[in-house]
Amino acid sequence: MFGQYATLTGMVLIDVRTKEEFNTGHIEGAVNIPLQDIISGRLPKYSKDTEIGLYCRNGKRSENAFLFLDRHGFSNLKDYGGISNVPDDLDII
Repeated sequence: MFGQYATLTGMVLIDVRTKEEFNTGHIEGAVNIPLQDIISGRLPKYSKDTEIGLYCRNGKRSENAFLFLDRHGFSNLKDYGGISNVPDDLDII
């Protein structure tokens, strides 16, 4: 469901957990860019006005990623918080 929404709207969903956490299960259609990579300068390679959704395990890392990306000019961000809080209609694979 969410993967379809992201495809239709052009939203990019970024999982900011570690690669190991991502591999244990993630929202379908998400890309993995760990928070540590983001704050080390590996910014998402998307236009700064692209709709970007962020999530992690419990919400803290996605919040930090949101604040960091916002300071670096990304203007269309949404912090979804923790993966455990995602609505039932989102596909976790």
